[in-house]
Amino acid sequence: MSDYDLPDLPSDEELGIAGLSEEDFADDDSSDLGEAPPSGTKPAEPVGPPPPPPPGDTPPPKTAKEPMPEPKRPVPGWRGPLTLVALLVLVWLSMPARTMPPTRAANAPDHLFSSARAMTELIDIARAPHPPGSPEHTRVRGLLLERLRTLGLDPQGQTTTFLRESGDQATGATVRNIVARVPGTASTGAIVLTAHYDSRTFSPGAGDDGVGVVTILETLRALQTGPALDNDLIVLITDAEELGLLGARAFVERHPWMPDVRMVISIEMRGAGGPSIMFETNADNGWIIERLDASDPAPMANSVSMAIYERMPNDTDFTPFKQRGIQGLNFAAIGRAHIYHQASDTPENLDEGTLQHHGERVLAMVRELGAQDLSSVDAPPRVFFNLPFLGLVSYPQSWVLGLTGLLAVVLLAVGGVTVLRGGSWRGMLAGAGLGLLAMGLTAAAGQGLLVWARGRHPEFGSLHGSGFHVEGWYVVALGALALAFTTLALSVVRRRVHRGALFFGALLPGTLLALAVGFMAPAAAHALQGPALFALLAVAVVSLAGPRRDTGWVGWAIGLLIALPVLGFMMPVLELVWVAMSFRLAAILGALMVVLLLFLAPALDGLSAPNRWWLPTAATLGAVLFAALGARTASSTADRPAPSTLVYLQDQGGPGAPVRALWVSRPDAGIDWARETTASPLDREETLEGLRLGPGDWLVGDAPAVTLPTPRALIVSDSVIGAQRRLALSVRPGVASEGIGFTVAPPARLVRLGDAELGSASGGLSSVWSEGLPLNDSTWQVTVVQDAALGTLDLEILQHHQRPWELLGDERWARPAELAPNVMNRSDRAIIRSRLRLLLDGSAEATGDADAEGAAVTAPPLPDPGAAATDTAATDSVVPASARPDTTTPAVDTLTTPMYRR
Repeated sequence: MSDYDLPDLPSDEELGIAGLSEEDFADDDSSDLGEAPPSGTKPAEPVGPPPPPPPGDTPPPKTAKEPMPEPKRPVPGWRGPLTLVALLVLVWLSMPARTMPPTRAANAPDHLFSSARAMTELIDIARAPHPPGSPEHTRVRGLLLERLRTLGLDPQGQTTTFLRESGDQATGATVRNIVARVPGTASTGAIVLTAHYDSRTFSPGAGDDGVGVVTILETLRALQTGPALDNDLIVLITDAEELGLLGARAFVERHPWMPDVRMVISIEMRGAGGPSIMFETNADNGWIIERLDASDPAPMANSVSMAIYERMPNDTDFTPFKQRGIQGLNFAAIGRAHIYHQASDTPENLDEGTLQHHGERVLAMVRELGAQDLSSVDAPPRVFFNLPFLGLVSYPQSWVLGLTGLLAVVLLAVGGVTVLRGGSWRGMLAGAGLGLLAMGLTAAAGQGLLVWARGRHPEFGSLHGSGFHVEGWYVVALGALALAFTTLALSVVRRRVHRGALFFGALLPGTLLALAVGFMAPAAAHALQGPALFALLAVAVVSLAGPRRDTGWVGWAIGLLIALPVLGFMMPVLELVWVAMSFRLAAILGALMVVLLLFLAPALDGLSAPNRWWLPTAATLGAVLFAALGARTASSTADRPAPSTLVYLQDQGGPGAPVRALWVSRPDAGIDWARETTASPLDREETLEGLRLGPGDWLVGDAPAVTLPTPRALIVSDSVIGAQRRLALSVRPGVASEGIGFTVAPPARLVRLGDAELGSASGGLSSVWSEGLPLNDSTWQVTVVQDAALGTLDLEILQHHQRPWELLGDERWARPAELAPNVMNRSDRAIIRSRLRLLLDGSAEATGDADAEGAAVTAPPLPDPGAAATDTAATDSVVPASARPDTTTPAVDTLTTPMYRR
């Protein structure tokens, strides 16, 4: 028997396939090489019969033929778009807004919270701005007192002067809190339910914080339909929150009920929509988080917010209680942030769903805490967060260290599996480097997008809660860029390295960050550690499948399934960072987006079909489109007004000081309107010190002075102790104003305003500023000490009148619909500075209620209000108060007149 005559075949080295296994030929990248044969097409068969064996040779015996591995089918081209759609659906499922309950109508059952009933109250409260000291503030306070009486409570007022000192000055307000108490049947402590009723200068305050106030009112109504609470409930509707939490601080430091308080529930708003977020507790919050978990019907809470908020300068009425060690829950909504503190904060612009969400949660928590033993409400802290379909998840914060160790072990284990299955350090380093590159590119693109956008939006820099009126298009554009950079970076080496190694390296930076956060900020660690653990599980699945082998439909489905918890952990955090910090943090937001996408790398692998270029190209084009849509919102409209600044300043003159009247503005979008309405060029730059307007240069122009009643100062008491003279004054402002300041020159010192002592440790202060009405609603009680040998006392009075049209007429302040007052520049006010010189008789015994001839109020005559502006700088004459007419423009009905003019 002779051998077959077979030709020599090329070696593996010659073919370039040395070292490759059968799995290496099962690559799913055939889609990059052209279209696959149609499904069901059989391979071409050889034509004709097989050649016979050479003559004389006996064919080998027939044996069973070993089955050859079935050729791998190419990945369908539509898997990529299907993956994108699936991921977008998962993103939607992870959005926090899904936690918001539906609103309830006014005819809802009495025991339930009804947003419609609460909105009826809100419309009456937020009909106009009501800052402390304004007539509207007085009206709203009376309305709330009457409403509480209607609910069967006995409301009381807490009125006090509350000031905070800084250096040689003090600032504060006359606080007018509203308090009421609902006795419990077997109280173990009192629960405080609090919100504030004051608003900003020209904001009607529907969101901030009318929502909180009407939440309390509707909660009280609903509570009356059920059994009485075991524990006392204290209703605290605070004043002067916008001026520095002064009402809450006054209650905490001075109210006799404070020793009974064991728990506080605060309701706030930083915008006009979005879900109600429980974003803050006190330390040792284990007990209260367990109560929240047990009773909250629509939970939305994340301990990441606490970790962020503790590192920010912001405060709410919860802060003074927290500083006293009181446990509690702080609820707030932060959506529609561009409305925060603006004139557009009206009931019409409020999302009623936010009110319903606030109300359901607060009512449930009051009922829960009202039945608990409050003698001990502290327990070791817990980490807490929401997950889709699971609701609130919490565990002891002490577990974080163990979970951090577990993550490190899983990281090493998956890395080991990846190496054993053919992965290399080269592939891992490539994934890590490309991931960091995508982060850097996206952060740079985000900053560039911010710079580009802010040059087009006139409102940038004038909004308290956001950068632009509409930020969503820019956020979506940044997300599209993040997706483009990430998928493009991973596709560069996808066919050249082990996929498991590539994905492992891609999530390595985020996982290392998660390990670091576990030590630095345990309350926030879950936001990264949870995604990292699930992402590592997905990488393990890819690595076990083989070096470059496609995991098929099963692996694809597993990748998407694992993507849901990754998104569930991180999407609420991304939204929180954006809405709380605004698009001004675009660079950081972009980097966080890439971290999320790198955790999703195994699921993103499905986006490589039909080829590696379609998604980066489509995402980039989408980013351009979304940025263009964002730029379209830069034009000013009634819904998106541009900022404008106009302030009237009148210096009444005095000893050595001339009368001067000015229009004041800033070079914002409304400067042309300001020049037109004032008929002034507003072309001189001045630094207006000592007027509480803010730093920097202001644009000023001459204005006509108006005739205003002069302030009056009466000496109530005058006594001498040693070489020091103590004067108690009763000062009646010339014009009722929302804010007033008193300043004396050394050696005189201010030692008392209202019922507040000043500078007790330093012998007095040089100036004090207070907002709101005086304690008796008409005159300010000021006490001054100075050298007993001096025969005069000079007192400077500065007033901010926040209804300037009552003094100057409506026409000056009438704006086009596309302009609004600039809250950053303290627009729409009249500032009046007066100087009084009190002539003292030198007698320490001379006390009483006499007008010290005293009250020689000095000011030169003023021009006719209708006269054209003139240069008054040269005028320096003085006349007694009797030479001045005691007239003023009749007040406008502020119940029907808004606080600024369109």
